[in-house]
Amino acid sequence: MYASDSTNRRTFPGLRLLSILNSDGLIANSRLRQERIDYRDIAHDRIQDRRARKPVPCSARGTLYDDVPFYFAPRSPMLYAIHKRNVDRYFQGKNFVIP
Repeated sequence: MYASDSTNRRTFPGLRLLSILNSDGLIANSRLRQERIDYRDIAHDRIQDRRARKPVPCSARGTLYDDVPFYFAPRSPMLYAIHKRNVDRYFQGKNFVIP
């Protein structure tokens, strides 16, 4: 859920999210699929397909699918896409995504 601050901007509840990440962690898509972990996929198919093929030239190598796509920002482009119903297979709204 978003919260409004005194300037009427909508901000992401960062501390609560960090607490969830600390307890549950983040898992790369390749590992989710390898270990058959049940999860709710809210991604754009075409972007995920591209990430699965894009090689990473440094670190452990592999593809972008082997890394966790994470950024911490006050406004999430993915939540905006969900809000605008621009995600092919997800229609439950942003409140279902944000704990």
